Amino acid sequence: MEHTKSEWQIADEDKRFVFATDKDGYNAFTCLVQGGSAFIGELEANAQLIAAAPDLLAALERDAGLANAAIAATPTGKYRNKLTELNILRLEAIAKAKL
Repeated sequence: MEHTKSEWQIADEDKRFVFATDKDGYNAFTCLVQGGSAFIGELEANAQLIAAAPDLLAALERDAGLANAAIAATPTGKYRNKLTELNILRLEAIAKAKL
């Protein structure tokens, strides 16, 4: 399954609403971030993170490809091991986003 490809945005009137519109300008989805014990600022920060998710996923996917090239070009040793560890974290985050 794929996520909504249009830009995810924060509503002007309530910063807890994340939404996207389709190519015709109709609502593709709306998400209200709410919680029992969280303060409004925390809820708004969570909404910002949700709205940034497609951009973050794209950056992780791009960086994972670049990291594979860097790993292949790096001789064995401590630096290559660190690059590999970081790329594993990227790949795990990508997999989590695409469950």
